[in-house]
Amino acid sequence: MIANAKEWATSRNLVRRNEVHKAEEFKIPTSSSFAFTETNRKTEEKSGSFEVEDPDGTLLTSDALSAEAAIMRLVR
Repeated sequence: MIANAKEWATSRNLVRRNEVHKAEEFKIPTSSSFAFTETNRKTEEKSGSFEVEDPDGTLLTSDALSAEAAIMRLVR
């Protein structure tokens, strides 16, 4: 791993010689972080409700019409 780090730093010109003890030193990043400053976000919430009175109790019977057609007929 050290050999790979030395090769990586050398190829990117991140090597220097220490002035005090004359050893080679490599600048190797040991951590990295990413920050995103621009975001596009869209949220949406919808809800709906309706009330239907069926005093005869025949609205949801499947005799002549489907339930959806019966409700649409009453809403109009």
